[in-house]
Amino acid sequence: MDIRNRRAVRSAASEALAANPGDPRMVVLAYIAITAGSSLLVSVLINLLGERINETGGLADLGLRSILSTIQTCLPLAQTVVLWYVQLGYQKATVRMARRQAVAPRDLAEGFSYFGPLLRAVLLQGGIYLMMGFITVQVASIIFMLTPFSAEFIELVLPMASDPDAFYNALYTDAQLYARVGMALLPMIPIWLVLFGLLAAPFFYSCRMVNYVLLERRGTGALAAMGESARMMRGNRMALLKLDLSYWWFYLAQILLTAVLYGDMLLPRLGVTLPWSATVSYYVFSVAYLVLQGVLFYFFMNRVEATYATAYDALRPRPRENQGGVVLGNIFDLARDYKQD
Repeated sequence: MDIRNRRAVRSAASEALAANPGDPRMVVLAYIAITAGSSLLVSVLINLLGERINETGGLADLGLRSILSTIQTCLPLAQTVVLWYVQLGYQKATVRMARRQAVAPRDLAEGFSYFGPLLRAVLLQGGIYLMMGFITVQVASIIFMLTPFSAEFIELVLPMASDPDAFYNALYTDAQLYARVGMALLPMIPIWLVLFGLLAAPFFYSCRMVNYVLLERRGTGALAAMGESARMMRGNRMALLKLDLSYWWFYLAQILLTAVLYGDMLLPRLGVTLPWSATVSYYVFSVAYLVLQGVLFYFFMNRVEATYATAYDALRPRPRENQGGVVLGNIFDLARDYKQD
């Protein structure tokens, strides 16, 4: 199958779902229950911990406040890490769906058996994105300073340029100055976004098959998976982008649903007075968001993810006899592929 034939890829995925001997809908329903349930649980715990922190006071409770604040900070991080593996288990289930193999909700737990490789792959990719962000911020600031858009910023900074310490002290003590400097720097954001997008997009698409490689070849390292994904995506990044765009409505729906999630903040800004407290508003809109997202995922997520699994099957190479020298090969493949498409 040719990944460039988007209609054929999507049709093959739909036919595989219809012919699956298991119950794909129960799998996505379990996935929805886990993601929504964990999000709601973490939100409740964070609010309860916040109330408990506010109730503590004085030096005697300083240690307790520190412990509660640490737990409050770590809860979303722990949820994110858990959901990485649930998502990986779901991707493994969608590969089975695409291959017309029976699936069941218990397949979601299989993602945890790839704990080390997935964690290393996520951290490695995250580190590369951070490096790209740092580099592009520096370049964007230089471009910004060379354009007329920096005139207001220069006007604010120039009087205190001879004494940087005084400027930073004024910045942190004068809220009005801080706000003006922030507004003056806003034109730099589009410049940075363009530069970061141009640098990060090819890398993002080169790494799109990393999770599938980890699932397909147990024991594969993070760097090896990134290199294999880069080889698979060589010359196919644009085709996968077009496949993404064919599901524009699915991603647009998810973006629009964020307006529901933040409805408790958006509606008052629009002059709408809600007939309950801020805490009730938070939970009402959070639950509404999770319910609507669950409906969207239940009816369409299997179709979308099975399409990507079908695309992976179309791109995956045949097993090779010699796998030696894979680490250095992966590094050079990533660098070479970055120049293509």
